[in-house]
Amino acid sequence: MNDPELLGELAELGGAPTPKKAAPAKAATSSAIKANINVEFDGKICTPDTLIKSAKDVWQYDMGNKVSDIKTLDIYLKPEESTAYFVVNGDVTGNFFI
Repeated sequence: MNDPELLGELAELGGAPTPKKAAPAKAATSSAIKANINVEFDGKICTPDTLIKSAKDVWQYDMGNKVSDIKTLDIYLKPEESTAYFVVNGDVTGNFFI
């Protein structure tokens, strides 16, 4: 109610409009699913954690970079080659045996 004429009339009657309080926000219900992905092949098991650790190790120790330089890490598995390929920050590639 931002009509000055109406507000003036209400004030004359002794009652200015009271602002309405917003309804409390409802807590968002989380329906997120926590999932684990494990790849099993040729008697081996690869978990996301082991793949990430291996990619970081290659990045740091074999390629001579700092782990803190990694902003994005994409890992691609090729089980038929027993190899994982990775891309760091969208442009630097590497690989390791799994």
